[in-house]
Amino acid sequence: MTFFDDIQSYDVDDFIADISTYWETWNDEPGTDEDVQVATTEPASPEQYLYFFSDSWGPEDLVLPFGGVHTDGSLRFTMLFKVETGHRGYFGILGNENHGDDIQLRCCFKSSGVFRCREQGSCSGSSGSTAVSGSYSYDQWFTVRLDINLDTGLWEMFINDTSWGTWNGDKSVASINFYPYSRWGVHSSFYVDDVRYTHWPSGAGPF
Repeated sequence: MTFFDDIQSYDVDDFIADISTYWETWNDEPGTDEDVQVATTEPASPEQYLYFFSDSWGPEDLVLPFGGVHTDGSLRFTMLFKVETGHRGYFGILGNENHGDDIQLRCCFKSSGVFRCREQGSCSGSSGSTAVSGSYSYDQWFTVRLDINLDTGLWEMFINDTSWGTWNGDKSVASINFYPYSRWGVHSSFYVDDVRYTHWPSGAGPF
């Protein structure tokens, strides 16, 4: 099963969860300020993308389900991602269909040019454990890839095809969440494009 959205099939300023049958918002409120509009001023591939900004907490809160809860086989997720200089970006992987009940991974791209992904904990480091961390370049599109073997629980994260490490994670994934927020005076400003996931049954995937 493969899903791909290059954000090109929508009109500019469309609320994506209101138009698409695949995207949704955290509280199932498409077309509201939780939803995200399709934008086009900083093209990636080649024209349209999703842009997230917040100088507080939200209110944008977008979710892309992975076609159900997956507890076996393997899943690969990829996207283009960009963070503006001096700002931050965020995504989280959810383990079930009840948003907020089971956040398996929080990945925070910080204003210092480093990212950190934490299991079952906050980006500030006050809880949970760091699964992987590294550096990234501002104002440039880069590819984020997660390879998740749900049979073994082995996760691996790549940026531009370079692995930043593996870790033993949970064996359940259901969706990805994008949520812009401001912390310690640093606002979120990030872009998402070319979103893809593929799920293979046990024994059929490439990892």
